[in-house]
Amino acid sequence: MARIQEKIKKGETKEITEASGDNEEEPRSTNVIDLAALLKKSLDSGGRRPKPGAKPNLQVIDAQSGSKTAAKRKHA
Repeated sequence: MARIQEKIKKGETKEITEASGDNEEEPRSTNVIDLAALLKKSLDSGGRRPKPGAKPNLQVIDAQSGSKTAAKRKHA
């Protein structure tokens, strides 16, 4: 606060005024996409469905033989 008072005494102040209404810009238009509606449309259209009679793409992993373990990190 002391610094402000010092600047006022020295006359190092500027008057700030509000901008006049003459320079008003039009608000920017936005491109809003309703993602919920697009998702519903996508789900209703069916999307990718397997062909009737097609075998599902499944893999059987034997728990006894063990699954792959993550590689250990080398220390620097």
